[in-house]
Amino acid sequence: MRAMRASLKEKRTLEQLRTAWIDNGNVEPGHERAHGKFETVELHSWQFVKLSQIRGDKNPVTQELKESIVATGLLNPIDVARMTREQLEQYIQFTNETWGAEAEIDDFDAQLMDDGHYYLIVAGHTRHEAIDEAEQEGLLYPIPLMAKVHPVHEVEDIIELQSAENTHSQPRQERGTMAAVEAFNWGKKQGKWSTVDEYIERYTGKNKLDAKGMRDALHFANMPTDVRQFVLSGVMKHTAGVELGKSVDTVRDYLAVKNGYLGVDDMRLADPESEDAILLEKAVTGTLMAKAIYVSGQKLNSTASKKHLEAWRGDMKRFLAKERRQDTKEPEFQILTDMDPRRQLEAYQRGLRRSIGQTLGEMSKRPAAEYATVIQLSQRLVDEGETERLLGDMETSLKKQLRQIGGVAAQEIVEAPEQAMF
Repeated sequence: MRAMRASLKEKRTLEQLRTAWIDNGNVEPGHERAHGKFETVELHSWQFVKLSQIRGDKNPVTQELKESIVATGLLNPIDVARMTREQLEQYIQFTNETWGAEAEIDDFDAQLMDDGHYYLIVAGHTRHEAIDEAEQEGLLYPIPLMAKVHPVHEVEDIIELQSAENTHSQPRQERGTMAAVEAFNWGKKQGKWSTVDEYIERYTGKNKLDAKGMRDALHFANMPTDVRQFVLSGVMKHTAGVELGKSVDTVRDYLAVKNGYLGVDDMRLADPESEDAILLEKAVTGTLMAKAIYVSGQKLNSTASKKHLEAWRGDMKRFLAKERRQDTKEPEFQILTDMDPRRQLEAYQRGLRRSIGQTLGEMSKRPAAEYATVIQLSQRLVDEGETERLLGDMETSLKKQLRQIGGVAAQEIVEAPEQAMF
């Protein structure tokens, strides 16, 4: 108690604190962010810029969050970066390069405000999405939404803002991973470092990982966007995503050799815009997606998924090593045309689609929301008619169960996120 009193007596007065601040070379602040005082802006939900569709990290909105906002209001405002057209265009270009997207600044013409700025959401994407959905469903009246404003000068400022949000909210591991990848890639683009080791030595921002963590993050980013969504949607573990990312180059080489090419260095694959290269990349994405569906369907935890994917990658590497140890003598048969590998890849993808469709059907005993998410993630590879059929089967099964328990009219479509399918 005596020590506490002494500590209180030693505290400086408000005037002394202000004087010390000025004496240290600072100026009187307009908005003291550390104390929660921010400039704000009020815009309709559709007037904010969201790049989650580029980064592929759109959070699913829970019914609980939506109901909470409708009942009690938005307790924690969203955060936005105020940007000029030039700044936003630069950031869009960077995220396109990092995550393989094709967005353009013209896509956001409707979000240019009268003050000549765009307001990019940097924190609170899910809260914003929940409000937008509630307005669309008639649960909230569409009035302007208040947001905290952060002025920015370059891409690095946005990355640091997103990192600060990660520090405060402690998001899932993959979101910290994506922020770290952007920090690494931006520094590399600016010539600050070129390797992971140089990044570890020189980077001082909030996204810093150790060498292993950064390499894992880059493997995660190496996955095709459609496959990465399995982790971001929550149906597959982050560890499995890292292992799939590590497998990308091996899968590409393996499929090239298995389908009649000499490997990834085959001259027919040199032009990334060639039909051969495009077919190969589709096969790579499909193969990784099939494996993601399998891992999700088996509900493998981090340890089991890591072990399974390491073994799978090891099998492909052993196959490639064996093929390349073979004698280089002329084959006993002659390849008929240069189109043969293409036809093999096309046949491979047809078989892959059938296999994925079968796997999806076998997953029908999974919780409804989870099963529906996996089906939707698979839409780009599986025929649209097949995904619609599976979702229709899911709905029919739920109605049948509801008739049996007699709790809800069979004509209604009811959300049952934890209800097994059959």
